[in-house]
Amino acid sequence: MNNENNRYLTVKEVKVYLNVSSATAYELTHRSDFPVCRFGANIRVPRDAFWRGSQNAHLSRPASGHREEVLRL
Repeated sequence: MNNENNRYLTVKEVKVYLNVSSATAYELTHRSDFPVCRFGANIRVPRDAFWRGSQNAHLSRPASGHREEVLRL
């Protein structure tokens, strides 16, 4: 994966990180306070904005070098 792709999360990745259903993950992308970028039919979530928002929601950013997971909700 190149550097440009690492800047964005897919909705599937958001679903896994938040441990929510696909429907809930897509519902989040329609909220005005949830950052998304749309590239044609593709929805991407800016990684940095996601982690900033997750910190505000008491989620943990994974340690460097580890598989990215939400550690606690």
